[in-house]
Amino acid sequence: MGAIGGYAAGSAAFEYERSIDKKGYLSGTVRIGAYYGGTFYLGGELENGEIYSRTSGYYAAPGIRFHPLGKAHSIDLGIGAYLPFGYGHRNDNANGSINRYDPNINHFFGATIGELTVDFRNLSSRATFAIVLTGGYIYANAEKRTYYFHNSIPQDSENDWVYLQAGVRFGVRW
Repeated sequence: MGAIGGYAAGSAAFEYERSIDKKGYLSGTVRIGAYYGGTFYLGGELENGEIYSRTSGYYAAPGIRFHPLGKAHSIDLGIGAYLPFGYGHRNDNANGSINRYDPNINHFFGATIGELTVDFRNLSSRATFAIVLTGGYIYANAEKRTYYFHNSIPQDSENDWVYLQAGVRFGVRW
């Protein structure tokens, strides 16, 4: 789950990680996932000048992860870099806007993301649990739209250029 700039989103993904060296200090990863989110909005009728947006999509994220302690410990620290790319969909609801747009925006997106993980695991078990913090820059973004309302300041609706997410990850090693 992540939130920034008035947006919140959740995602679910499958990730495959494979050690590149014998001691487990460096690994390659591929993550495939989907997300859904939108503007913080608690329901009710939109007032003049308010915009509510929903966003969803799917992505693939190849990357590399460095494990400073190696992978032979019950606590595994990881520092990674990824290049996610995928397809996104945004739907704007700007009730009372003077200008008319198709509310649906479909776009290809890409990002650069850094990740910090603390993975807790029992070495005799295959199950893992991790705390994850990711963030980065979205370099291919949906178009910016400006909505004009009667007796109100123009409002912009766009996806954020910055990505930030904190969460948990459950996994299985084999």
